[in-house]
Amino acid sequence: CAGNAKKLKDEFAPEIIDLKELKFFLKGFDGKIRISFTGGEPFLVKDIIKIFSMITKKHYISFVSNLVSPNIKEFARKINPNRVQILVASAHMLELQKRGLLDTFISNCKLLMRKGFRLKVTEVGYPFIADKAAEYKKLFEDIGIDLKYYAFRGSYQNKQYPEAYTKEEIQIFNLEDSVETRPDIYNQKGNLCNAGYNIAVIMNDLNIQPCFGIEKNIGSIATGVNLSKNLIRCPVDKCGCPYFAFESILYKKAMKYAHVSEEELVPVD
Repeated sequence: CAGNAKKLKDEFAPEIIDLKELKFFLKGFDGKIRISFTGGEPFLVKDIIKIFSMITKKHYISFVSNLVSPNIKEFARKINPNRVQILVASAHMLELQKRGLLDTFISNCKLLMRKGFRLKVTEVGYPFIADKAAEYKKLFEDIGIDLKYYAFRGSYQNKQYPEAYTKEEIQIFNLEDSVETRPDIYNQKGNLCNAGYNIAVIMNDLNIQPCFGIEKNIGSIATGVNLSKNLIRCPVDKCGCPYFAFESILYKKAMKYAHVSEEELVPVD
């Protein structure tokens, strides 16, 4: 499952996640699951350490963070690193430097690595930092951290990325092998997908749907999730989260064990 850490009261203020509801939700799984927190800074959520602790008693988590929260030290002390499949530290170098938080970010990276967390440090390959890319990379290399650039997805100077990357920019950000720079990756309409089979997304209101592009309710944190026994064919023109690439292990398992004959495919309204 992929989860959004925030149930939004309004556009900015996250509410408290009901720990009793979360406990009920987790009990609904006989096997182990992973909950990935995306779409915002998880350490802004009240009781996030309790939430992480509850999940990691049996299950796994992964998340993206800017790693400048004062809660990082408590997290490193209380959470079992073997239950955190991946922790992505999102650098945002220009903001870290602007706000004087780069030392805090680096210090927390070092702490988590010492504690045994699988840490990946990333920066978005924005076109406007191309001239700084090598400098940033070297800064982290000097302290034993491999900074990885991810392709920018969006519009800049009336150009749409990642399609607009030049060959030089792809080389600068080392994106030659990045699936995100493939022109076909987000064009998955009609292809087999495991959304709603062994993966789902928890939305801001804590209801659950197969993926971000399929607005079909298949449960909630309060009631549990009703996963399908079959696969679907992608119904959207532009897939924002192609699981065959970004969750390849779960996708391969689905292809191996799910029913895939045409008459058994799940129709999408």
